[in-house]
Amino acid sequence: MTMVSYGARIVDDNLNNDISFFIDKSLLSIISDFKVIKDIFDNYNKFITLKDINNIEGKLVINLLNEIKYLFNYKDIFVSEEEYKDLIKKKNINFNKIDPLNLDYRIYEEAIKIVTNKFLKNINVEDIILLDFRLDEKQYIKDNEKVELLDNERILIGNINKHLEKISCIFKEIVPGINIKTIDSGLYISDVDKREIEFEENLLKDINNIIKDFKTTKKGFNNEKIHNSNLGIRYYFKKALFNNRDKLIIVFSAFSNDKPKYNYINTLSTYDCNKLYILDNYGSKGTYYLGLNGSLNIETAVMSLICKIVSENNIKFRNIISVGSSKGGTSALYYGMKYNFGNIIIGAPQYKIGTYLCDLSIKTYADEIFGDRSIANRIKYDNLIRLISNNKSKIYLLTSDGDNQYDRVLKSFEYVSEELKLNLTIDKCEITHHNDIAKEFPNYLESKLSKMLKDNKYKRLIIEKIIEVFKLKFK
Repeated sequence: MTMVSYGARIVDDNLNNDISFFIDKSLLSIISDFKVIKDIFDNYNKFITLKDINNIEGKLVINLLNEIKYLFNYKDIFVSEEEYKDLIKKKNINFNKIDPLNLDYRIYEEAIKIVTNKFLKNINVEDIILLDFRLDEKQYIKDNEKVELLDNERILIGNINKHLEKISCIFKEIVPGINIKTIDSGLYISDVDKREIEFEENLLKDINNIIKDFKTTKKGFNNEKIHNSNLGIRYYFKKALFNNRDKLIIVFSAFSNDKPKYNYINTLSTYDCNKLYILDNYGSKGTYYLGLNGSLNIETAVMSLICKIVSENNIKFRNIISVGSSKGGTSALYYGMKYNFGNIIIGAPQYKIGTYLCDLSIKTYADEIFGDRSIANRIKYDNLIRLISNNKSKIYLLTSDGDNQYDRVLKSFEYVSEELKLNLTIDKCEITHHNDIAKEFPNYLESKLSKMLKDNKYKRLIIEKIIEVFKLKFK
């Protein structure tokens, strides 16, 4: 197991043996010191023993303790304007006057982007642990005894904790899916002026247990890969063998009862066509491949993956077929309409995402995706698809009057399609509950693909069987 740690002083000896790389620097010192950045980047590869992103089993441990000292050490956060311009171009951040309790947090945003973007090339975001500390606001340690803080000292400690909380929030926004472990007891200031810190003995054990017991994510199956741009996106790509090499089927996943799953792999297994299955594994149950806290950063990462696949395989966007049912259907419709995919095959999508998440789903999902369940956000997400609609994509929609979600979240799409003159074909099936669409959609999908793809779907299966026989014969 390869463990990567940022700020490794709190890690005990037996875990230190597994550390292949650590930076014992604060975020402020990293963003302020070009030499630190250069050393990190120049020497990074030699510290990572496993180079293959799809095989690495690592942990990146980010420790916010050093921020406490560096926050008040002006000399560590000053940087000349020219050095800063070389480091991050076109950013207007003034380092000449920095109020330690009123920092421009864009400084931290840039530092976090630099650190995480570097590591995300080799570590999945789900394997990053942020140790989010809080200092005790009532007592400090003097001569190994707990002493009550004075009022002005409590205010100071409170401000430090607010500062740490703000940094934690920035991590959530920039790196959705990061594992944040808040440690809010057992940590004390022992010298208020120098910002020295002491732990209760049991706290150190707890910290090391958090790191030791944290399980890195495993691939769902051997062919799963991770595409990293601004975020890591898990996917499975099956390349066409002989036919339809100029076409790409993209499958977006529905909600699942437990962990995120790829959909319709078996249904499409016999089709000789490029197939891209994308996992929606951020948040509690997925994000419609959009983002968390009102952002669209997951969409950015997904489109980076899609552009990579179409570029490598010389596929035009008009030859993309986006596919999905329920949540997956919503995403297939959104991406297909926004990016002008040629065909969209969907079953019972939630056209009104805002209404669905606020009224018909678990409320916390709306909080995660929207940021908050305000009326403004509800309206925004209800109209998300309408605002990016185009009449170039051909949409094939399977729905049912018996779907318990139909009246609230989909029926209005039929009216909108007429108003906007969308190229929409609607087919109805007989179901009594929304979840039953998963039983009806595979046959519907096959019926539509048979008209879009060139070859008989069983040809690929026969070819693969022949290849297997030859492999066994000449082994």
